Amino acid sequence: MQISELDSIVEQSLRSFYSEICSLGWCGREREMVSLFALGHLAQHCYPNGPLRLTQMGIEVAVPQLPGERKKKDVCKDLVIWPEDKMTCWNDKFDLCREPMAVLEWKANYVKNSRDHAKNRREHESDIQWLRDTSNRIVACDFVGYAVLIESACSPKELTCVRICRGKDERWIKIPAATLTPV
Repeated sequence: MQISELDSIVEQSLRSFYSEICSLGWCGREREMVSLFALGHLAQHCYPNGPLRLTQMGIEVAVPQLPGERKKKDVCKDLVIWPEDKMTCWNDKFDLCREPMAVLEWKANYVKNSRDHAKNRREHESDIQWLRDTSNRIVACDFVGYAVLIESACSPKELTCVRICRGKDERWIKIPAATLTPV
């Protein structure tokens, strides 16, 4: 699958997810949002012989960690899309040797606590940096990262997504684009 195809699928899925959580008055935390997005929206674009198959996706699965002084060689990410069906980051000897095609990292502000919101925004920026560094590290194949931030404690809700590819990030999606007011 081409990255442009994946971009289109992710954008359509994020927009339909946003519409659903706004129209239903839906409430949930980050994990519930990732699950609803993956199973309720992204999965609608999956077909056995299509460009994206359900068995390419994993929720909270391991990918290779960035090199450095980290204790573990792998790290779990919210939503991972692999280049092929039934992939993981390991080979049959459990060596880390496979890279994902895409990683979607999510943060959600769902309560009226400005201290938690600031923490989540900092973590969102850390996600962007991790995705940027990972996209610079994975040079043998195309990789795209999406850092999603949901502001549910505002009216209307806001969804922003930063797209990261080849070390560069762009403020990709922001819905709604209007100024928000606290609830």
